[in-house]
Amino acid sequence: MKKCKRLFAGILSLTVLISCFAGCNGEAQTIDLKNIQLTDAQIQEVSDNTDTELAESKFSGTAYAGLNQQDIFMKSYGYTDKKKNEKLNNDYVYQLGSVSKIFTGLAVMKLNSDGKLELSDTLDKFFPEYNKKEYKEITIANLLDMTAGFGSYTSYLSEDQSFAQQIGKMVNKNPDNPKISQKVLDYILTKGPENEVGDYCYSHSCYYILGKVIEKITNKSAFDYIKESVIKPLGLKNTSMISTKGNKNGYNESNKEWRNQEDFPILNNPYVMYVTMGIQSSAEDLAKVCDGILYNKIVDDCLDTIENSSSHYNYGFYINGDTIYSEGATVLHSGYVYINTEYFEKVVLLSNHTGISDFEVTAKNVYNKVNSKINGIIINQIEN
Repeated sequence: MKKCKRLFAGILSLTVLISCFAGCNGEAQTIDLKNIQLTDAQIQEVSDNTDTELAESKFSGTAYAGLNQQDIFMKSYGYTDKKKNEKLNNDYVYQLGSVSKIFTGLAVMKLNSDGKLELSDTLDKFFPEYNKKEYKEITIANLLDMTAGFGSYTSYLSEDQSFAQQIGKMVNKNPDNPKISQKVLDYILTKGPENEVGDYCYSHSCYYILGKVIEKITNKSAFDYIKESVIKPLGLKNTSMISTKGNKNGYNESNKEWRNQEDFPILNNPYVMYVTMGIQSSAEDLAKVCDGILYNKIVDDCLDTIENSSSHYNYGFYINGDTIYSEGATVLHSGYVYINTEYFEKVVLLSNHTGISDFEVTAKNVYNKVNSKINGIIINQIEN
């Protein structure tokens, strides 16, 4: 149904434009939205506008914009560490925070496409040891679109001192201990849902549970399956889990200070952040992920599957009309990924700054500038 609605909306919008700009003979013109390409001059114009927007906002990070499978803009701004005068480059790898959920969602989509999992499967199928009646009702689909009723385990870490101390001891003793993730899962599933099943409530716990479902089905670590099903098929070169041996920096604009990964051992632990928030990647790799979604490089009807949601969120994306987008932040980095589902535009902004009051505005402005240019091209083609 979503696919038909989007196709109809696209045809309707183009019909209106064509009726306004058709020639005297009344012959309709056909515009293939999925194959629009910018000229070198148009690319330069979009690049200049984007560069000005980012420079004026004092953006620090890497920005990418593309149309269909045409790269339009990619540039890095600022420093990896200003004290050391080390500048960012386009290959820099950022912690993705909740943008990680895209990868987990696509891995689940692949399992479903391969017949290894049904979206109607309930939690009691995978975790029968947790005897809660709600688990006979909560489905994989509920986890994907955040209607499962769970609170966020990250809130539990700040609110439950006993739980935080247990995780802290495990991380301090051996940060590379896989049992840390089982401890987190046990806490989530023992506590159970806090809200009504079926009501939307954003929860990091939902995608944590999905990671464990992946492991139950594949007998592999969740990230190993993500590598197999998403990273390798898309040819991603700079995507991995955050590492306990990493040495990433990030600038907190609220506190006006540079901070290091070592300052936050729990919130930079791959088994605590897991595949719900613990993946790191580059802007170029995320652009390839967007193409993988738009051109069905992982499963068929990928975009329609994402948009087929009972809420406004699904498979790691918020859904807003002709735009799907993902946003995320860690204690060091933050980022946005936008996809226009009608024109196949994509915009990626990854920053090594956090606590940025207007970062969402900057990201939307960059996306809107690209979108505005494409609309102008369509009208120009119809006029001529």
